[in-house]
Amino acid sequence: MTRPRIPINSNGTINLKELEPGKWRARTYYRYPDGKLKQIEVMGVSRPKAEAALKAKISKLRNRHIGAISPDMPLRNLAAKYEEVKRGSSRPRTMDTYRTNLRIVKRYMGELTIAEATPDVIQPIMNRIRNDHGHGSAKGVRSVLSGMFSLAVRNGALTHNPVSELENISKGGKIGSDPIPLDMLEEFYRLVEANEAFVRNDEVDLIRFMCGTGLRGGEALGLCWDKVDFRQDTISVECQSQRISGEGMKLVAYTKTDKGIRKIHVSKSIMALLERRRETMTPNVHNLVFPTPLGRIGDIGTFGRHLREQRKTMGLEGLRITSHSFRKTCASILHSQGMGDLDVSDYIGDNDVKVTQTVYIQRSTKSLDAARMLDAFNDSHPMLWAAIESTE
Repeated sequence: MTRPRIPINSNGTINLKELEPGKWRARTYYRYPDGKLKQIEVMGVSRPKAEAALKAKISKLRNRHIGAISPDMPLRNLAAKYEEVKRGSSRPRTMDTYRTNLRIVKRYMGELTIAEATPDVIQPIMNRIRNDHGHGSAKGVRSVLSGMFSLAVRNGALTHNPVSELENISKGGKIGSDPIPLDMLEEFYRLVEANEAFVRNDEVDLIRFMCGTGLRGGEALGLCWDKVDFRQDTISVECQSQRISGEGMKLVAYTKTDKGIRKIHVSKSIMALLERRRETMTPNVHNLVFPTPLGRIGDIGTFGRHLREQRKTMGLEGLRITSHSFRKTCASILHSQGMGDLDVSDYIGDNDVKVTQTVYIQRSTKSLDAARMLDAFNDSHPMLWAAIESTE
């Protein structure tokens, strides 16, 4: 039977021999990352010291090559290598998320080796992470674990990715945001307009705008006046506000998804709101449509905190209202007016819909249909905009 080949970055049997009193030789074969097999040896004053010195040399050889990933590598080291791989191709905010999730990996399972990280071992750890950090964090950790183990598979340290055998991470209850029920939308707008905090923070128009366009919070806060076309009744979504680690709030030239970059028609009510803002608001250095009261770039995290704080004040404790609620509300309006799911997803820039690049022209025509449907809904609910029109 043919002797099994020594794996990459591994050694064969260690041979120990006493050459003379007080002089021992430890010798083995080591297979380098290029596949070549070479003999290495060290000397020691005793058998244990010679063997320990040879093992130390083998360890240094394994750590010398940055691409060398072996089954006995600790997951904390694999996490560091995965971070290096992602650093060159990821956006700053994405890297912040990766680092957060990788820190959790290192904390909970960093001492495990790649070979030890079987599904039976990982699953209870993932359950603890979900209980300690929540559903969203657990999903993020699962994602980076999958990437880490894929890296290990590509380097021959594993034959398959153990994450594929883990249980799905369930939410375990009602988590997320609720759309504003359409039958109470008028009342909701009245509550928003009467709320001193929303008025003080200049968030009344922002809420109406997001309900009427389906933009994500960062997209709305990143909208600049040069992206609003008052002749065509369109807005171009090309950037978003984002907090960058170490830099603060920035306008970044991308959105959450590739399909988030879009040009959409908007309803006449929204265009009237924008026209009123353009005429009455104080200019700001970033040319933002929805800056903070001090003219700075808005933070969706701060806006979300304001929404949480005012839910109880408005008597809406039963609804989980977040900035995402307004996006869902817009989708609910379009769906109630008869627009298909594919076109609704297209209008709000949802990346989950599997649409090829060749149908982008058709998508832009549906954008006009969406604006007309939003107008039709507003026309059938005249009180929705009555309060705002009375201030003009």
